[in-house]
Amino acid sequence: GNPLAHLPGHRYYTTNPCVTGDTLVLTAAGWKPVRDVEEGHPIITVRGKGAVEIREVHQKAPVFLVTFSDGGTVRSTAAHQFHARDSRTKFFTPTKLDQLKVGDWVRVLETGGGFPATRLETHLSQYDFGLLLGVLLGDGGYTGTNVSISSNADEGDWNNVLIGLLQRAGAERVRTDTNKRDKAVRLYPIGFELPSPLEPVTAPNKVIPEAVLVSNKTVLAGVLDGLFSTDGNVNLRSNHPQLRFDTSSAKLAQQVRRVLLMFGIHGRITQVDPVPHEYDGRVIKANGPKYTVTVSGSSLGVFLQNLTLSHPKKLAKLIEARQWSNFTGGNFAAQVVSIVPAGEEEVYDLYEPLSDTWITEGYVSRGCGEQYLPSFGVCNLGSIN
Repeated sequence: GNPLAHLPGHRYYTTNPCVTGDTLVLTAAGWKPVRDVEEGHPIITVRGKGAVEIREVHQKAPVFLVTFSDGGTVRSTAAHQFHARDSRTKFFTPTKLDQLKVGDWVRVLETGGGFPATRLETHLSQYDFGLLLGVLLGDGGYTGTNVSISSNADEGDWNNVLIGLLQRAGAERVRTDTNKRDKAVRLYPIGFELPSPLEPVTAPNKVIPEAVLVSNKTVLAGVLDGLFSTDGNVNLRSNHPQLRFDTSSAKLAQQVRRVLLMFGIHGRITQVDPVPHEYDGRVIKANGPKYTVTVSGSSLGVFLQNLTLSHPKKLAKLIEARQWSNFTGGNFAAQVVSIVPAGEEEVYDLYEPLSDTWITEGYVSRGCGEQYLPSFGVCNLGSIN
């Protein structure tokens, strides 16, 4: 508690919900750490856009790590309120974290929004630039000075798309190396420089650069196209058609989940820890876990309405899925998987008066409502029987 100047010897305790400073909040200009959001800043709410009326900061509060079934996490205090429900009800109500149970459902943003409007400097179209970045983040190799893109000899139409894109991006020519045994193809753009937002990294460390995340809707649509066209696949065998993106980068998977939410699409992350396996007499060992972002149900319908794929075969599969499916199911909610103590940290509150909501890592939270409590005081937001 904090000391009260007008009541010497007494301290007050706040009753407001709080999240750690690195928690990403969806603003009108994209995802931003809550520590960077100020009073007056426009944010996204369940009603669309609103403005922060109150921002509060509190020092060293106990926080808990909340993990959700769609792969997202939030670190908050016990008093933080999510829009939540249990399995017996359909309507969400503001519920404090210390009242949530494993298995309860927390509301996920459904309306989308929060696109910034910053044009990136490039001789390519904004969409092509995003597509190029997505392709490189997906199947690109750029750990050193050389840049290459992986493909397959059976993907002739897609390879032509890639070659055309690389040539528009400045490649003098594209050298193609093919392994005849497994039909693996490597495309090497000659005279091509890695786009400036990207930095040479290994696959588990790939991320969408911050400058791209805060660019504009067209660039982000291109990035998603590139990612799903390279490391994505379409599953038509499930009861609900699925579009999936695979990556070895945990951070990239989270970024994809959040960018999809801006388009009104709920992607769910699953993690697989692969076991060693044999191939052609050799033991293949994975370097780490793999992450899959899955889009299905109504969200896949929204994907087809607002986005596309440049990969001809994968796009054809999505069109086939639209031919035979209504894209139903897949509610915008995630179950609480675990709640564990996570130390003490500085925490932040935001309050938007029209809807009293804000979006934390994709989950709908209630705004702050604070009153001071003297020692042994009782919060009047509740009751005692």
